Amino acid sequence: MAVNIKSLPVGIYAQSGNGFPTHVSPKGSEYCDLNTAIVYINKDGVNTWVQEIDSTGGVINGPTIFTNGLTANTISATSINQVDYIDFNTGATVTNAVGRLKWNDADGTLDLGLKGGNVTLQVGQESVARVVNKTSPLVDLLEANYQVVYVSGAVGQRLGVKLAQANNDISSAGTLGVVTETILKNQEGFITTFGEVREINTTGSLQGETWSDGDILYVSPTTAGKITNVKPIAPQHLISVGYVEYAHAIHGKIFVKVDNGYELDELHNVIITGTTANNAVLSYNASQLIWEPRVLPTIGQVLKDTMLANNELTVSATTIATSTTDTDFVVYNYTPVSSTSYLVIHYHLADYDFSSDSGNDSYFSRIKVGGIEITYSKQSTVNGNRTGVLFPLSGRYTNSNTTPKSIIVACRRDSADNSINIINSPTSMWLRITEIGR
Repeated sequence: MAVNIKSLPVGIYAQSGNGFPTHVSPKGSEYCDLNTAIVYINKDGVNTWVQEIDSTGGVINGPTIFTNGLTANTISATSINQVDYIDFNTGATVTNAVGRLKWNDADGTLDLGLKGGNVTLQVGQESVARVVNKTSPLVDLLEANYQVVYVSGAVGQRLGVKLAQANNDISSAGTLGVVTETILKNQEGFITTFGEVREINTTGSLQGETWSDGDILYVSPTTAGKITNVKPIAPQHLISVGYVEYAHAIHGKIFVKVDNGYELDELHNVIITGTTANNAVLSYNASQLIWEPRVLPTIGQVLKDTMLANNELTVSATTIATSTTDTDFVVYNYTPVSSTSYLVIHYHLADYDFSSDSGNDSYFSRIKVGGIEITYSKQSTVNGNRTGVLFPLSGRYTNSNTTPKSIIVACRRDSADNSINIINSPTSMWLRITEIGR
């Protein structure tokens, strides 16, 4: 770049020979090297000088401040600050290197050379993780075998991995990705968690199978670390690893997209605890808004038989039928064990009498479940002649869920002015609930 000394701005020092001035100069003062015609500006008011250039190209050596032509405010040996954009040469043919970012025209994105020099990240098209090989027993993880691994713990602030196998939950639920470079025992390396693994044998010959473009690949349930195109069948675990993108013995590619699948009890609205009984099915519990296991009963099978003495019942009154509305004098809350059952209810009361035996009257007794009458009985007295009995009393309720049921024994008078007195004793009063499959 030519510089006309006569046109230099006022305040610029002209110096012959190479090198910076050694004297202290005011900050912002300038000088021109007559041998190179390069203008420098004082940066700190002492003796730090930087090159000042107004240029549209060429090679610039040394510390430089650009006054135009760049959107960056500062370029140094270690950083570029406040860049609006960077245009990469889309026709460049440079090779990849660790720490180098370059355009990849084949994939239409940027390549970033990762640590170790064995892995190149296609920016925005794949994801990798740096992990520690903690296989047990310890073996080298080989790039050529593109083994699939799961998270087994953490080591030195890195995830530790072991070979995944789809024969149990421990070795398959945490499946993370596919080995994309050789990782020696107890050493760090990269695996691909999403995107392409390239330049491998994807014909299926390593697995004793035949693979084709587009095949879905799974974690093998029989060989640790192996990938297969044979879909596992329960109780084997179904862990999808990805797809065969290009079936080739040397330049093959698979696209990694791990889907770990779910156990039934991992669904957010299913609760399965303890050991599930044989032949159990899922049943919806509307009150809890969940699905839970239950065993379908055999028709006619006695599921539960409950005998209750008088002191196990809530007896609210011993003088009943005092009005034409129900006196709910016995209450018991029962929780069915099945949602497809009958509740056969028998109430026994042996000792009761009327406050008067004269006149014409009639009384009703009944059993209610959840407020719904399931049976009743009537006893009448006409001209001193009594017909019918109020107790014992039996009925059947068709049950369709396992929510608690309020079982009530009630009594009322229909046309009499008299009441009924009951004897609340162990030998006189009891209740039996038999739950039967339907």
